[in-house]
Order: sequence, then structure tokens, then C-alpha cells
Amino acid sequence: MVQVTGVKLIAPPYFRAFAYFCVRYFLKLGYDIAADYELLIRYLRMAKLRTKYLNESLVRMQMGGKSTRGWKSFVTLNREIVRGNRENGYFCCFPMLLPKYFFKIFEFILPRLGIK
Repeated sequence: MVQVTGVKLIAPPYFRAFAYFCVRYFLKLGYDIAADYELLIRYLRMAKLRTKYLNESLVRMQMGGKSTRGWKSFVTLNREIVRGNRENGYFCCFPMLLPKYFFKIFEFILPRLGIK
């Protein structure tokens, strides 16, 4: 059963099989929060893909969820990001992740000031 915006739907068997396949063969089970990030990093490394910065927002994410529950989640998330980068051959350390939180402060302040 899948819950989508308050409505419970019965997922077809192929959807459950696909979800099982993805979890079984693609996502690493040792990650609590950042498994999707690690999967993306692994795919970028395996396929030797190049990335390019787009100066626009393609997706608007909502606040909340497991990664924003508090300090324990903050530490767990960043520890998993560092681990995922290191396992896939990229150099990363905790201080490299801290600047993103400087910009996240504005996500809270600017909407309260009426600025988007």
C-alpha cells in the first residue's frame, strides 16, 4: 500500500517488485538518511559523467523530513555524505559541508521578511 497526499493506494505487484529490486541491488543499506545521495555519487563516478552548474531552480523542496529533525540528524546526514563521497573516490570532509548551512539560514529568514 502506498500513501500519496493522504490517499492510500494499493500498489501493483510490479511496483513492489521494482521497489524491492532497487533497495536490494542499488541502494546501500548502511545509510540511514543519505542513501539517495550516495547512489547519485556512485552513478556519477561509475559512468564518468560530467556535471554542469545550472543557475536556476528546477525543483522546489519542502522543509521537513528525516534529515531536518535536529542535531542528531544533522550529524548523521553529514557523516553519511562524507562516507559516501569517500567510498566512491571523492575527497570530502566535514568542514567542506558547513558553508551550505550558511545559505540555509536565508531559507528561514527571507520568507519571514517577505522576500523570495
